[in-house]
Amino acid sequence: SSGSSACGPAGGGTVRAGGGAVGGDAALAGGALPRRSLTDGSPAAPPLSLDDLIVVMPSSANRQALVNATRLWRRGVRTLVATDAGEDGASALSASFASLREVYVHFNDEPRQEGVKPLSRRPADH
Repeated sequence: SSGSSACGPAGGGTVRAGGGAVGGDAALAGGALPRRSLTDGSPAAPPLSLDDLIVVMPSSANRQALVNATRLWRRGVRTLVATDAGEDGASALSASFASLREVYVHFNDEPRQEGVKPLSRRPADH
């Protein structure tokens, strides 16, 4: 193939003579991250905002302090927190922190298994 596509040479990256990608354009040239060119006639993508991003965090009732500590870098970003606080606990947390754009959902912990260390690095550790 000629190494070009509808988005320009090799997905829009800069291409050396001989087809090699230059610098940070290697992922683009390989097609992993398609890039649109404003000069190839395709419509420009709409600008992104904080509403286009959602943070999803696993947590637990006894680690709520960690969720609280991340609020500085999450300010203004919608956040979904999966916690083991129970249905009522998750609903109460969602109501309490709705102004911070946090939604909590209950997610059951894995059941304890006989013969498996409770905080092992791998489930097969005995």
